[in-house]
Amino acid sequence: MTADEARVPAAQLGAFVARALAAAGLPEAEAQTVARYMVEADLRGSDTHGVIRLPLYVRRLRAGGINAAPNIQVISESASVALIDGDNGMGHLVMHCAAIFAISVNRSGCPGSTASGFPASRPTPSCSTGATAVPMPKALRESLDAVARELKIAALP
Repeated sequence: MTADEARVPAAQLGAFVARALAAAGLPEAEAQTVARYMVEADLRGSDTHGVIRLPLYVRRLRAGGINAAPNIQVISESASVALIDGDNGMGHLVMHCAAIFAISVNRSGCPGSTASGFPASRPTPSCSTGATAVPMPKALRESLDAVARELKIAALP
């Protein structure tokens, strides 16, 4: 950790990201899912897919460049491959649905499954590193504070 960064509890950061995504137009449940994956990316050290992307996602959601309510669906599938149309939704959501689909097909033992929806009752993939806080460089903190001001939501404490 450098002198210009602090650590932010992962749960606190996830709550902020979810609030920001919801304020930008993503439905609450989807905002929670995307926030979880963004924070998990930071916890794993994959910063390029983490919270640093929040300002860009907020701008694209507000401008209509990302579909906030995509109709994610399986277009075709075979024994080992499925083609999923993400309908220009958040990549985190498309990946989440694809993972749920793959898990459900694998658990059912039916490689030729015809499931095409993504009900909430399906198992949810998860990743945990055991880390509980995310390093927060000063520049990232300032960027997230700007998002909070733009969306008129509470900033990180």
